[in-house]
Amino acid sequence: MPDMTIIDEVNVVKSVFLSREDIPEIMSNDAPGMTEDPRESEIQGNEIHHVSEHRFQSNEYIMLYARPAIVKSYCYLLQFFDTNKSSTNHAIVKMLYRVAHKIAMTPLMFQISFFVTLRKILSAPRIEAYKDIQKFAAFIVRRFTVALKENSSDLCRCNVLEIN
Repeated sequence: MPDMTIIDEVNVVKSVFLSREDIPEIMSNDAPGMTEDPRESEIQGNEIHHVSEHRFQSNEYIMLYARPAIVKSYCYLLQFFDTNKSSTNHAIVKMLYRVAHKIAMTPLMFQISFFVTLRKILSAPRIEAYKDIQKFAAFIVRRFTVALKENSSDLCRCNVLEIN
């Protein structure tokens, strides 16, 4: 399936973003991390306009994507790194890096099927188009070896996910 069309890529990414599995409503007034501004309303003429500002917590937003099903989809898309557009690869790696580094959820990527992809990426020719992907692959492998040294039972807990 390496020759995916652009429409197929868009449909896969669309299904990732539209999967609402276990995703809380992020715009509710009582959402954690959202604080209201004391300037709650402004009066213009006889009309009252309510204005509320919320602090945007990027880590909480990224946590929405730190779900096994979503990470699995991103890992699946990265399998086709050699046929993907460079912008697609960049977006995939950027999101996986945010999940792995910014919110420290690297263990979500400790999947045998993903390590096969990482091996393919690391054995690819060292060209500019693959530079970021290869850097990310080395980052994940280093994180796994560090985790393995700290707790050797992590090898037994390595996720085995089927990718169709």
